[in-house]
Amino acid sequence: MRTLLYFLFALIIFSACRNNAENGPVKGAMEAFKTDPSLKNYNDLILATNEAMEQNGGMDSELILSTLSAITEAGKAESGQEWVMELLKNNSSFDGREDVVAAYADLWEKDLQKPTQASILRQGLLKNYPELPALSIYKNTLDGLPPVEERIKGFAEKIFNGESGDFNPKVAYSFIPACENYAIALPKDSLSPNFLIDAATIARNLNQTQKVLELFKWVYTNYPESPKAGDARFSEAFTYDNDLKDYDRAKVAYEAFLKDYPTHPFAESAQVMLNNLGKSDEQIIRELEAKAKAAE
Repeated sequence: MRTLLYFLFALIIFSACRNNAENGPVKGAMEAFKTDPSLKNYNDLILATNEAMEQNGGMDSELILSTLSAITEAGKAESGQEWVMELLKNNSSFDGREDVVAAYADLWEKDLQKPTQASILRQGLLKNYPELPALSIYKNTLDGLPPVEERIKGFAEKIFNGESGDFNPKVAYSFIPACENYAIALPKDSLSPNFLIDAATIARNLNQTQKVLELFKWVYTNYPESPKAGDARFSEAFTYDNDLKDYDRAKVAYEAFLKDYPTHPFAESAQVMLNNLGKSDEQIIRELEAKAKAAE
């Protein structure tokens, strides 16, 4: 028994020393960043934090929170928002994730001055973590709001103004992060892929092509079982084809769509588009006419 206890004690000490050694680069990068919050030192800090988590086997909420705190204190909230969103988007479950989302909501309100986005995140969190201490001071305010999904649908209705149908870019710019934040707070909710597809549609109206591609990838990567996954995969290929005229990537994307979703309603259209990549309308018409004559 005593031998076993010594072994367990040694294992704990070894593990602690290993973690401290692995987090040493983070400490150094953080000290350098706090002294000089330059772009280089910011990138070094993010790299050190990401590498430490990878070496330690996964997301570390305490490490994320300490890094995020240093970033916001240095006035780099927008960069911190992008970094944390990527972590949360790609990791739907890990110990302490709810605390990171709560801190992410605080960033939106206090640093980015976007209280509406913060409240969407908090409402989403509240559905799964009603006793989360970080939400206690906001409960009364949140309880007085319509359900979070209804709020986002209300955003969508206001994008095209009333009877005139005029596009309202101000609302549109708020709608996209609202949909993203719903999915961040509720990554396993069935409405999340639907809202992300809606956000991609609005991003296309705003000519935010890279955001469109990011949102489509988010859907088919994180929600492969959703009925929206195939739509997102096809729409990604169409965006490369039609919007960017990047036919090499369009070809890869169409082929991936056809492989993964051979019975999708858009499969036939995807094959036609794949066969005609880069061709002008005139070329396509001439080829069709030639085929028709050959068949006579």
